[in-house]
Amino acid sequence: MNNIIALAIPLFAVILIGFAAGMVGGRHVPTERRDLLWLNIFVVYFAIPALVFRLIARAPVEQLGSWGFVIATTFTTYLVFMLMFIAATLVGGERTGTAALQAASASYGNVGYMGVPLAVAVFGDAGAVPATLIVCFDSALMFVLVPVLYSLSDTEGGIAGAFARAGRNIALNPLIIALGLGVAAALAGIDLTGPVGTVVDATLMHLGNAAAPAPLFGIGITIARQYSLRTPMHFEVLVIATLKLVIHPLLLMTVLMMLGGFDPVWVNVAILLAALPTAANVYAMATQFDTYVEGTSSALLLTTTLSLFTLFVVMLLMAEGRIPFNLLQG
Repeated sequence: MNNIIALAIPLFAVILIGFAAGMVGGRHVPTERRDLLWLNIFVVYFAIPALVFRLIARAPVEQLGSWGFVIATTFTTYLVFMLMFIAATLVGGERTGTAALQAASASYGNVGYMGVPLAVAVFGDAGAVPATLIVCFDSALMFVLVPVLYSLSDTEGGIAGAFARAGRNIALNPLIIALGLGVAAALAGIDLTGPVGTVVDATLMHLGNAAAPAPLFGIGITIARQYSLRTPMHFEVLVIATLKLVIHPLLLMTVLMMLGGFDPVWVNVAILLAALPTAANVYAMATQFDTYVEGTSSALLLTTTLSLFTLFVVMLLMAEGRIPFNLLQG
């Protein structure tokens, strides 16, 4: 844990290099999501799934059934979602679809694109399993909640159509597929040491090695793009940022400590992922539904920029051993 800060600084440096690259480009800073399409495809469909499969396939099988941890982390994400959703509907007077996207912005962190690589870079292979479990179950939660709630304010396709879309999103999510294949490989005891296995393993290793720098560089480019667009900030975006970067990690830390009994590394990984900025997937969903697109863009910019500071603080507390692990045991 004493090396966390030394490991974290280069990771943030890659984000800043990506930002600098975007800003130096001036008028060439990407203004459309498709400008980063190939980088996103490489990271989401190849690099991170390769990393996830390789590490999960080698993980102790008993770790993959840690349902207490899964329930605690997923329930906390849901709780933060509902806090923002209720505030948006009752206080903000927003329609259900808009409120759902605001709630997702406040609760769904960039766990897939940034979380797994960051957890592995900071905690080594020990961070892979808890990070992957969080990614898969948080993603499944959001892929169901947002489309279903949106369907309540948009009758096209109805709730049945919303559930169908949610099911497709879950079934085709590359990280969930990689998790399933990794679990199957672990249960089957597949050996990657033979002639063919060695080649496969080396290929996965090379792809996985890009899982950290590529998305972090892309995050920097995204910040530069959003900054260049001068997207206005509204009050609810500040509320979203507070919930995402402060309330979510504090609430999760409290839940995990109250339950107790979790591996300290798993607790730290969970808190680290809870402190991540709003997921790029939320912006993608907003674009798909053509709802609250400007707001999710602002949330992505603000939370990502502020997270450079908040994540550093979280890692500093971890490095100094100031994260308690059990409130019920001295």
